[in-house]
Amino acid sequence: MALDRYVGTWEDTSDTSGKISTTCEWILDGSFLRHSWSFDTGTGAPKTIGMQLMSYDATNHIYRAWTFLANGLAQQGEGAWDASSKSFTWTLHEPANGQTVVTKVTFVSDDQEDVMFTSTDKDGNVLTEYSRKKVRRK
Repeated sequence: MALDRYVGTWEDTSDTSGKISTTCEWILDGSFLRHSWSFDTGTGAPKTIGMQLMSYDATNHIYRAWTFLANGLAQQGEGAWDASSKSFTWTLHEPANGQTVVTKVTFVSDDQEDVMFTSTDKDGNVLTEYSRKKVRRK
C-alpha cells in the first residue's frame, strides 16, 4: 500500500530554528496510519505537538486524513496517490475562512520526503507557500 512509505521515524532537515520529529506507525490492525509529530524550538517554549491518522477508503477510492493538534484544532482532508511521481497530494478545505491547503509529499527515495505546502484563499490567491525535506532516521 502506498501509505507504507510513511512508516518509520523522520527528521526534518530543512528547519534550523528547531527540531521537527515525526513517527509513523500502523495502528488498529493496519486500518490507520498514525503520524505523531512535535516541533521543539529549543528555546524553552512549549513544543507544538500533533497527530494525524491516515487511511484508504476503498469504497470511494480515496485516501483520507484527520489531523489533531494539542491546541484543540481538528482538520480533515483527502489525498490522492500518483505512482508515476511517487507522490501524495493532500487537500484540506477550511470552510470557516475559505482557505484551501494543499500538501504534496514526494518520496524522492525510500528514505527522503520532499514536502511542499501551499495555502490559498477563497479566490485562489496564494497566502503561504513553503517546502520541507525529511529523512528517515535509521
